[in-house]
Amino acid sequence: MESHHSVNKIPLFKCVLCGGLHEGYGNNPEPLAKFNDEEGNRNRACDNCNNDVIAERMLNIQKNISKKN
Repeated sequence: MESHHSVNKIPLFKCVLCGGLHEGYGNNPEPLAKFNDEEGNRNRACDNCNNDVIAERMLNIQKNISKKN
């Protein structure tokens, strides 16, 4: 993936979940999307979509704890 920057030299990335273009470095989108795509590029999630990522991670943790008990 080609590296893009905004006017202020802040990196730009396309959110793998919503498709929007955002400034910054983004967040790891797993478990909702793969961190690396087929070409080895890193997929990133925007801060807004990261709320859904964190919620899914918390659900997965809760499920794992329930299985152990």
